[in-house]
Amino acid sequence: LGVATRAGIPMLRLFDIADFASKAGRDAAMGAFLVSAGVELAIVGGYSEHLDEAFFQEFGDNIIGMYPALLPAFAELPEAVGPALEYGVKVIGVTVHYRTANSGSAGAIIAQEPIPVTDDDTIQSVEKRIIELERWLLPQVLAQMSLGQIVRDGHRVKRSPHE
Repeated sequence: LGVATRAGIPMLRLFDIADFASKAGRDAAMGAFLVSAGVELAIVGGYSEHLDEAFFQEFGDNIIGMYPALLPAFAELPEAVGPALEYGVKVIGVTVHYRTANSGSAGAIIAQEPIPVTDDDTIQSVEKRIIELERWLLPQVLAQMSLGQIVRDGHRVKRSPHE
């Protein structure tokens, strides 16, 4: 957020649901705010709440999120790392994807990177590595987008290697 602020990039921090008649009204207001700010691509980090269809009707579908698992595995969970470890996964990771209405993980997958899981791993140790990977992977994806190396075709996304 600090980097975005210094670069003059508009960001959405708080739209208190109590200020609106409904979740749809709040989400529509968020979408309208982004449009009025001239935002063409929105990135949500740490925002796991589902966005109502009203958001997408106002803003469109150019919104990216990150999910702490290799989708579609462990999708739509409020916290995916714990269940993945309980299941005994040997690999977890990060998925960068387009967000869709009423979902935290159903959108088209842009990029995925795995993280090996050891027998000694805990939720905290895995989450630390996931955060580090997100901080690396998201800028890679954004750089590729800025160079036109990411092309969405429905639910499929083609990604050219970063040069």
